[in-house]
Amino acid sequence: MEEKKDLLTSEGDYGRIDVSKDVIAIIAGLATVDVEGVVGITYQVKSGTYSLVQKDNFSKGIDIKVSDDGVTVSINLMTDYEKGIYSVAKEVQKKVKEMIEKMTGKKVNRVDINVTGVKIKEKREEQNEG
Repeated sequence: MEEKKDLLTSEGDYGRIDVSKDVIAIIAGLATVDVEGVVGITYQVKSGTYSLVQKDNFSKGIDIKVSDDGVTVSINLMTDYEKGIYSVAKEVQKKVKEMIEKMTGKKVNRVDINVTGVKIKEKREEQNEG
């Protein structure tokens, strides 16, 4: 039986279980936004311009590829500048891999992070108060 490319399929004792790529994107999205320092998931609206994804549509900013040997995830996101881009991205990779493997029972081969923007907290000028 041929595996559908838009589904993650598992054969078990009681039959087949299919998980759609959209469901995997939701799992990845929830794991991503749970990481401290993630401002949000983004998607490209125009060439070079990104916008934040609404929480009910994570699949816009997350690409899922399913193959016989596992899952590959690619996530566009915006981070908080003060938290450190690299450390936030590494934590997202770890959390997404753990959550997808836990929820689906399938191996995650890669979690690629594309940081499309950073949020810089506005500095308050406290010097003028004196």
